[in-house]
Amino acid sequence: MRFDHPIPVGEIAARINAKVLGDAARLATGINEIHKVVPGDITFVDIPKYFESSLKSQASVVILNEDVEVPDGKTLLLHEEPFEAFNYLVSQFRPFLPLTAQVSPLAVVHPTAIIEPNVVIGPYTEIGENCHSQAGAIIHSHCVIGKNAIIQSGAIIGTDAFYYRRYPGHLTQRNTCGRVVIGDSVMIGAGCT
Repeated sequence: MRFDHPIPVGEIAARINAKVLGDAARLATGINEIHKVVPGDITFVDIPKYFESSLKSQASVVILNEDVEVPDGKTLLLHEEPFEAFNYLVSQFRPFLPLTAQVSPLAVVHPTAIIEPNVVIGPYTEIGENCHSQAGAIIHSHCVIGKNAIIQSGAIIGTDAFYYRRYPGHLTQRNTCGRVVIGDSVMIGAGCT
């Protein structure tokens, strides 16, 4: 997920009550999970065996729960619960928007797109030129469907990731901050998720 504008890491630290290790003036431009990060991104790690890969990743900011040496080009945010801090930031920058209309008024649907009955299109989704969404398809928020794409009946695109943090006695789901991008001239089969 990209931020609307770069945000100083010190401001991010204040939001989650984290200690800054390194440059608090560094600008964060987005937030993402470790295997999708690019320079400017914030990510998190809370398991020591993954510290090295996180600290060597392209992320510019890493939320973690141990005071370690700050690598060049990184700012670290020390927090007792990195997972919870990450979840909180995602909820602040991408708040949950329920599907409240068949086609969200925040969606952009090209005028040549064919949208059959009972297709649901979520907020901030873009449906491309000559796209054909068949009856009963659900395309959640922040998806991008390319031109000439076909989404067959009953397909579900862009639902939450299946990722949980285990705590004694309960699980907490990680908030999703990604999106689904389907290219031009792609067909998604009936009933796919």
